[in-house]
Amino acid sequence: MKQYTPEESRELARERGGKVRSQVVEGTGVQDSENDVLTNVAVGSRLFTDEAPGYRNMGYIYDHATVNHSKGQYVSGEAHTNTIENYWSLVKRMIKGTYIHVEPFHLDRYLDDQGLRYDLRKSDEHSRFSQVVTGGIGRRLTYKELTGKVQAAWKT
Repeated sequence: MKQYTPEESRELARERGGKVRSQVVEGTGVQDSENDVLTNVAVGSRLFTDEAPGYRNMGYIYDHATVNHSKGQYVSGEAHTNTIENYWSLVKRMIKGTYIHVEPFHLDRYLDDQGLRYDLRKSDEHSRFSQVVTGGIGRRLTYKELTGKVQAAWKT
């Protein structure tokens, strides 16, 4: 089975002051990126991205501002991608440094784990523990689900 590398298909988003969202995506083309944004971001929202081709048409639907990393621009007014770039660096460090080998069918679980840790990073220990335990109530993970042979019922 092919080993996952962090540069492959993934999508990251974070609402200012909100939770991070990361997911494995099938494709990274323009249409794929547009569909993923339309699915996950409310129409009319303010959207800050880099100048990747998949985001070029977002100005018709969103209040869209970009930064141009290739020209050394990392902030343009209120627009920046620093927060999500920080999260992405943590994901890469987790994969390359902590877990070293990540199977593609487990990648969504690693992203969920890192996302939860990122979202709870400013919480105290009691709050983090309480949220993790509460999140597991009513969920059962079987061996087949764990090994990727079937998708967990609660994930659908």
